[in-house]
Amino acid sequence: YTVSVITSTQAIYEALGLQIVPNPSADFIQLQSLDRPFTNSVLNGQVLDVTGKVLQVIKATDLNDFNQQLKITSSRLSAGSYFLQLQKENQIANQLFIISK
Repeated sequence: YTVSVITSTQAIYEALGLQIVPNPSADFIQLQSLDRPFTNSVLNGQVLDVTGKVLQVIKATDLNDFNQQLKITSSRLSAGSYFLQLQKENQIANQLFIISK
């Protein structure tokens, strides 16, 4: 059993079919799937601070309830840098995002 760890924006889009916009952001970040629906695939995630502490968990059902996008509000996050970690099957993708308030 092998797990791939992906860290670049281009690799995240190519491997998972997702992009994260806007970045930086003041109010929210959004996962968008431009060419692949979220349904019929298990995709889990979490928002982490720079120390690796989990601040928010994103459930696969959250993603499946949306049509090609998921908005993650940043109202509970202070200004700073965070990571969005996504897992789909045997791939884990990490993307840095910035909250500026």
